[in-house]
Amino acid sequence: MNWIKNNPFIAGVAGITLTFCGILYFFSSKWNSTYEATKANFDESYQAIATAERMALFPNTQNRDGKVKSLEEFKKNLSETENLFLSYKSDDKLNLSPQEFTDKLKLSQQAVSEKFSKAKCEIPSDFFLGFENYSNQLAPTSATKLLSFQLDNLDYVFSALAESKPSKLIKVSREVAIEESSKPFLNEAKQVVRLHPVEVTFQGNEMTARNFINSLGKTKPHYFLIRCIRIENTKRNSPNTKDVKFETISEKTSKNEFDEFEGFDFGEDNQEESTEVSLEDDSSKTESKPKEDTSRILNQVLGQEELNVFIRFDIVEHLGSQLPSKLK
Repeated sequence: MNWIKNNPFIAGVAGITLTFCGILYFFSSKWNSTYEATKANFDESYQAIATAERMALFPNTQNRDGKVKSLEEFKKNLSETENLFLSYKSDDKLNLSPQEFTDKLKLSQQAVSEKFSKAKCEIPSDFFLGFENYSNQLAPTSATKLLSFQLDNLDYVFSALAESKPSKLIKVSREVAIEESSKPFLNEAKQVVRLHPVEVTFQGNEMTARNFINSLGKTKPHYFLIRCIRIENTKRNSPNTKDVKFETISEKTSKNEFDEFEGFDFGEDNQEESTEVSLEDDSSKTESKPKEDTSRILNQVLGQEELNVFIRFDIVEHLGSQLPSKLK
């Protein structure tokens, strides 16, 4: 204590120095812990960034520009696809009154029935283009637009079938839509298209089935999706040579008309040669005839059998765009 009293200046400086050192030690310890925590966070972030830089779509300037370009191309292709299918969207003018729809249905039924008659095709007595329940009653007002749309499609379908010349139209079945029960259709799932199933069963040969199936894929503005096809041969046994039908030549045609050497003069040498051939031994004529080639005969039979064809397809109704506004 005496030293402090005798040396007050030095004691004061020493005290101040010790106090400053204590304060400095306190803050340095606190800053060191903060530094360690900050460094750990930095190392973790740096490692995450280093890992991300090795990814294909790291958000740098080059990848950002590429992403913007790809997104613009996607929007363009999406818009073109949407416009392509808009041509299959049902026309708003199809919203007819019940009586107008009935009149339109009767005209279509009459025209299609005449086409089947010309094709010599047997049709059911109650055939009404799949709208048999409206043959003696009016359709509900809430369903006339949809029914008119379906009628346009089915008019095309049965006209194409008549052109394929079937021998018999066996059955037609159309799935009843919810609007026909006076209930509205709610597109809660935001569907782009709506499917209306139809089933048709007919009888005809292979060419009839092929032409009709092809006609369902060559349509505009109609759009169909084939869901199921079942084809059965009306004959349970395989064809044989007795089923073939040959084309016969008219008896009025003389043999000379089919002489392949008509108009050619072969001279006396050829005549002598033909005489020598006629004087040869007739033993060659008694040889056994070659076996009949049934493969060529069956080629005239295969594909001509009558087939029972069942086909289930959907009439596709396009409901318009259901895309978010950000993608348009």
